[in-house]
Amino acid sequence: MSLGLESGTVRVVPYDSTWPSLFAAEAERLQHDFASARLPIVLEHTGSTAVPGLAAKPILDILAGYPKGAAVAPYIGLLTAAGYQHRGDSASFRASIGSVFDRACQMSFT
Repeated sequence: MSLGLESGTVRVVPYDSTWPSLFAAEAERLQHDFASARLPIVLEHTGSTAVPGLAAKPILDILAGYPKGAAVAPYIGLLTAAGYQHRGDSASFRASIGSVFDRACQMSFT
């Protein structure tokens, strides 16, 4: 099953057991990019595709946490270089490949 929706379309599909591995592959790719740039990041699979057995819109939601107080510009630049389209605020991105959404928020690292 493929990911993504056409603009203005809402479609719910049966759970796809490949969604966790698709998230893992995207998270690994992004983790590598962030590590290379020495930018700490925590990536979590969120939203309905993260719930086993739940029908969902075929869009992966990824929560990206970065250190509290960190400048957001380097994160925006890296996500843009990784194929994400910045949607105008510091916390919203959309991938141009696979229609994977990404949301970024500041988190405290312990």
